[in-house]
Amino acid sequence: MTLRFLPFAIFLGLVLAASSRAEDRGQPEPQAPKPGSAPALWIEAQQIVDGDSAVDRYRRIAQRFPRHPLGQESLSEMADYEYARGEYDAARTLYARVRGAESKRARLGEALSTFALGDPQRALAQARLLVHGRDDPYTWLGSLLIAECWQAEGRLPETLAAYRHLLDLPAGPAQPAALLGAARSAERSGEHEEADGYLKKLRQRFPDSPEAAEARSFSRAPRSESDAGGEAPALPPQKK
Repeated sequence: MTLRFLPFAIFLGLVLAASSRAEDRGQPEPQAPKPGSAPALWIEAQQIVDGDSAVDRYRRIAQRFPRHPLGQESLSEMADYEYARGEYDAARTLYARVRGAESKRARLGEALSTFALGDPQRALAQARLLVHGRDDPYTWLGSLLIAECWQAEGRLPETLAAYRHLLDLPAGPAQPAALLGAARSAERSGEHEEADGYLKKLRQRFPDSPEAAEARSFSRAPRSESDAGGEAPALPPQKK
């Protein structure tokens, strides 16, 4: 699992949260929006398949209607597009501009971009600001990023503690990635039974996930003589 696999899994959770919120807005008004208005331009942008052309529409909305909710959502759409393309600096700049109802989502995107740019310490500080109520989906996603930041810093005790805290929360997006990360951290910490427990949950709950396939491919390697049970799954090294 690459260093950027987990952050991208978090990014997918961010996109799914946005899609769910869009559905919650309900059906549009029966009247057609006024040509040139923010809703009219938004509908045009949503119907465009080509990414660059859609971003041009979103940019027009953000420039012409900076205080309109759709202007802020347009900034988020532009930032998501840049993140998906690997343009993390541009994505972070756009996420930082978002305010209003989109702000919490944007702060997560900003932290993800910071991590992808190679600054886990700053990303950790940003992610901590997202951890509030247990049932908040951004608490889950922020906590997952916190664990990955500690991992990138090479702080194994903090990494395992972060995963334990994460998996004590109500289940959120990217659960397979979280279980695999927790298993890897537990195994490296010598907590072999704990690692086996995470892998068992992963295989049972998400048998068709790529993470479960990776877990099934773990080779069996002997443990030290002091370890009970004789053998444990030897987790592959994290790819750089």
